[in-house]
Amino acid sequence: MHNTAYHNSASTSLAYGRIFTQSFTPNVAGRWVKNVRVTNNIMVAPRNPTGVGSFLYNEAATGVANFDPSTIVHSRNVYVGGDNTPSLSGANLSNNTDLGRAYDAANLFLSPSIDASVADFRLRPAATPRNYGATVAYRPVRDLLGTPRPLAAATDSGVYQTVANLAYSPLFSPASGKFSSPQNVTLTSGTAGAVIVYPEIRSGSR
Repeated sequence: MHNTAYHNSASTSLAYGRIFTQSFTPNVAGRWVKNVRVTNNIMVAPRNPTGVGSFLYNEAATGVANFDPSTIVHSRNVYVGGDNTPSLSGANLSNNTDLGRAYDAANLFLSPSIDASVADFRLRPAATPRNYGATVAYRPVRDLLGTPRPLAAATDSGVYQTVANLAYSPLFSPASGKFSSPQNVTLTSGTAGAVIVYPEIRSGSR
């Protein structure tokens, strides 16, 4: 619950990624997956860059009807990417959203990346997962950073809860690093209406 899974299938030969609930012994009575609740998550799958040898699924209880669906619940999850459309209809699948195979995750997160030095998976102001999460008794009261989640109202899907009236730190593009030539840098803010003030530095002086 309240996870953000981003490109967690590193190999193009690994067909299933994200948050997976199917049984490893299908059709064997008594060895089905049971009592699983997949709720309020964001799952972003990579595309298969070669298109050969595998498909990348953004798994959403595909074939779950064979695996005791009465105790498996998928609710208020947001799916992005992959090669195959996730199955969003069937027993105990409710109010999930698929944004499509080619949807740009930069529309969701401030800085989506597998590079931990630049990754920022806080949500953009207009992101679909904002206030999308289900109100359920078993959800955590705080997010990964310790920000309180509302218990009697809608919450954000994913690992971070948006703080009201928070001004996000500006984003630099390209990100900081060592370059062998001068770079044009774009400075933006994920906060609507924000005014960015910065000193101009030339030859070591402002």
